[in-house]
Amino acid sequence: MRHRPRLVICGLSPVALTLEKLGIAMGYETIVAAHTDPTNPEDVEGRRHPNFDFGGMALNDRDAIVVATQGVRDREALKAALTSTAGYVGMVGSAKKIEILLDRIGADVTGAQKARFHGPAGLRIGAIAPEEIALSILAQIVDIRCTSARASGESALDGDEPRLKPVASRNR
Repeated sequence: MRHRPRLVICGLSPVALTLEKLGIAMGYETIVAAHTDPTNPEDVEGRRHPNFDFGGMALNDRDAIVVATQGVRDREALKAALTSTAGYVGMVGSAKKIEILLDRIGADVTGAQKARFHGPAGLRIGAIAPEEIALSILAQIVDIRCTSARASGESALDGDEPRLKPVASRNR
């Protein structure tokens, strides 16, 4: 049996925590990755991951990682997300900040890994509040998944969840 698509969110920023709630409501297996105490009582449901090491998660092209660290270990989280096997990688932040971080990561990330990157993450809807930003990010993930499904002839309604394949996003 295949797992539900996973949404891994890096960070504990207001956008990250709002995205967690919205991801759960949308039916994603939602995990928040942040350098926290793994025995935290708030993690009763196992939705916290204590670091940015995604190797043991066996992520695939149906899964998404969103970096929403907003100033706390940004470079480390972005490098881990880009070098993961997730189908979608996005980052919350300004275009300038993201450009600087990508330059600092440099040769550690291949062109193929950068091809699935969306930064700033989300559809351009003029979002300002954390709830609006989270909505725009999930809308982008759904847009890419469904566009990919249509392009490959898959149905978003059958039992197989469409994969997150890089496609030209409508917001760029």
